[in-house]
Amino acid sequence: MKTLKLLTTGILFLSIMSVNAQVTGDWKGTLNVPGMDMELIFHITDNNGTYSATMDVPLQGATGIEIDKVALENDEITLSSAMLQMTFKGKIAGETIEGTFGQMGMSLPLTLTKFESKLPGDISLPSSDEELKKLIEYQSIRFQTFARRQIYVVQRKRRQ
Repeated sequence: MKTLKLLTTGILFLSIMSVNAQVTGDWKGTLNVPGMDMELIFHITDNNGTYSATMDVPLQGATGIEIDKVALENDEITLSSAMLQMTFKGKIAGETIEGTFGQMGMSLPLTLTKFESKLPGDISLPSSDEELKKLIEYQSIRFQTFARRQIYVVQRKRRQ
């Protein structure tokens, strides 16, 4: 009996840890507000068991809006912001969170899907001081080679 109880506790602990690991990351969904569809993006992070989140609303150009409260209990999550008078409550099921978004007395269904957030920009551009220094050195060598060729061509033309 003791072994069964220990096994059950272990399975419950692993399933809770699995949900905790699943919730961190980037989530997006489309809120069907009367008259428009509005994409919402939540970025959820875990700092040693303490969750935090920010929200983006691309349509409004808003990014990094702090979420005051992130609560995770079993497979249910609550995100809320007093400043925005906003709450999202949902149930985590793998790569989706099915829930309800509420703001200023209005409640609407919202399904969030996990995705990989990528920063905009050209990834071929240097992103560190070291890469930039290498690029400058490379361009300097290319310029010197080009300049030498140009001088050679000009000198050759003068001789003719």
